[in-house]
Amino acid sequence: MKRLICILALSFGIHVSHAQAIDSGSQFNTQEEKALYQEMVRVIRCPTCQNQDIAESNAPLAKQLRDLIAEQIKAGKNGDEITDYLVERYGDFITYAPRLQKNTVVLWFAPITFMLFALGFWLFIRHSRQYKQQRLNPEQEAQLQAWLKQYGKVGS
Repeated sequence: MKRLICILALSFGIHVSHAQAIDSGSQFNTQEEKALYQEMVRVIRCPTCQNQDIAESNAPLAKQLRDLIAEQIKAGKNGDEITDYLVERYGDFITYAPRLQKNTVVLWFAPITFMLFALGFWLFIRHSRQYKQQRLNPEQEAQLQAWLKQYGKVGS
């Protein structure tokens, strides 16, 4: 019984700490500001964590970024302005969807190029297999046997 209580207490404690990480910007004047905050903390990546957004991270830098986003929203900035500021300060890594630029072209088009290459390779293999599997009709088989007999290489 003590074990169950400990497990429940620990899971509740983890749940509460996670909720605190997300809810640090709840002092907004309008629902639009709160919605923008919730969206921004989900699309901004924590620079110190391994593939985690700042809403889920408990890292000190993630908390600072959440506070910074909340301040900028309260100052009247929109999502694009906030994202521009963060990208300028931390680089393209800060967002999960980097913008299309010279240095991010490979990120955007490599998957499409790879899929087209894979499709072309699959079609080539499929076509070559179909070509190899073509059977002779009875008339062609008879002509082949006659040719083989004529030149002394009798086959089955």
